[in-house]
Amino acid sequence: MKNKILAFLIIFMLSFSLFAEEQKYTHGFIKTKTEWFSFALGYGTYGLSGHVSVCTLRWHSFFWETLRIQSSYDFITQNAFALRAETASGIPFFLTDDNRHEIRISAGLSLGAEFFKNSFSSIDALTEVSYVFHISDEMAFQIGAAAKFPFGTGRLGEIECGEREENCNKIYYMPNIYGFAGVRF
Repeated sequence: MKNKILAFLIIFMLSFSLFAEEQKYTHGFIKTKTEWFSFALGYGTYGLSGHVSVCTLRWHSFFWETLRIQSSYDFITQNAFALRAETASGIPFFLTDDNRHEIRISAGLSLGAEFFKNSFSSIDALTEVSYVFHISDEMAFQIGAAAKFPFGTGRLGEIECGEREENCNKIYYMPNIYGFAGVRF
């Protein structure tokens, strides 16, 4: 009976060690710590921009930002607006041995609406490059650039032809390209 209990305990402990992500804390920041919340502000082709994200899962050589809500509005011309839900995954490149400086390259999917004049996009490909400076184990500063390119566009109404007839049936769309800065927790 004692041998069966001992065998059960050994198998139980080994099963946890096989599936757990190993976190070695030597003299630097932990690469695999989950980032629960982040927010950023920026500016780009669609005007003032901001995004909030929740739950960025991190592994040693891969990360997944599970949900990000992004919005943009051009206060000057008032002809560009975006409201999107996004997800992205990518690869981190740590620049120092203590894991404090990090470059992130990611790609993902962006769903929602981007309006530019009379055209819109509902599904975009998201690309992003950013630099992350880990201030502490609990907080990081991020600066970067993102671009969203459409899979397809549509028309909200009739586009004015102007003086040239060939412009009547064209749909104009401007990719949402912006720079941003923010914090991650």
